[in-house]
This record gives sequence, structure tokens and C-alpha cells, in this order.
Amino acid sequence: DPRMAAAAAVSIERRGTGGCGWSYGWKMGLWARLYNADGALHEFKHHLTDSSLPNMFSLCGRTLQVDGNFGAGASIAEMLLQSHQGFLDFLPALPSEWNAGRVSGLKARGGFEVSMEWNEGQLIGATIHAMSNGSIHVRADGVRGIENDGESVDYATSEDRRVQFDTRVGTTYTLIF
Repeated sequence: DPRMAAAAAVSIERRGTGGCGWSYGWKMGLWARLYNADGALHEFKHHLTDSSLPNMFSLCGRTLQVDGNFGAGASIAEMLLQSHQGFLDFLPALPSEWNAGRVSGLKARGGFEVSMEWNEGQLIGATIHAMSNGSIHVRADGVRGIENDGESVDYATSEDRRVQFDTRVGTTYTLIF
């Protein structure tokens, strides 16, 4: 709901930057969920500089706190892949500073494991390993085809950049860009 998202953004903004490690992790994830890459990256940078030791352990005051580390890791995953709306959303909150990169082993709702690579902020490769049978919906710009072991997979497209196809457990699907 756009009104609720706007209200949530106001709440996060009013909360401001600062706090303990867990607070940065939460705010990172909230900004990512709202598709605000700059907000998420801002919180991440402050988590690293204002609430972490040189060995990357998170702090709350002078106390070690693992919540900030786990929260930041989960939030980075949320910046790169979201699946809470019934579809896989690739790079939903990718900061421009993370112009190129790759990730593997991200888990998504519905029983999927995702690996992807991007350059100049655009996906250039992605695979989805199905850990269950069913239908999958994926939102990603520029999908030109889907393959399984070099064979073309039938898929449907929609106006909102989504592709849909059926999956079989244990099968890996390659998105062609």
C-alpha cells in the first residue's frame, strides 16, 4: 500500500541515523523493503563506521552485539533479492555504488535458491534452483529467455516486468539477458 509505505518512510526518517548495531540493521532492512537503496546504504555505512569494531563485530554501547551483524547481513540480502510479494524481485534496492557484483546462495520464499551477477546496475546473469515443484514469478529487467540444461523453457511475460514459468524440484533455471 503506497500510503502505508510513505508513512513508514516518514517514521524511519524521523527516527534518524544512530543507535546500536541492531538499530542500523533494522533500518537498513526497512529502507531496502521500501526500495530505497540510498537509505539502506546510508544506514549500512553508519553501521560500519559508528557501531562496529575493526573486526566487524557490532556494538551496542561498549557491548558486543551479534544482532547488528545478523541484521546487516539479512538487510544486504533484502537489498539484492526480495520475495515477500509472491514473486522474486531481483536487485530491488541496489545502490549505485554497488554498480557491479555477484551473489550466490540467496534463499527465497517458495523454495528457491538464487545466484546472480550484475554490471552497470543491470542483471547480466541469474540462476534459480528450485527446491520445490510449482510456478514461479520473477521480476527482472531484460529477460530474453529461460533455459534448463541448454533447453529453452516456456514462460509468460506481463506488463510489469514479470516472467512466470513452472519449476521442478532439483532443477536449475538460467535467465538469459
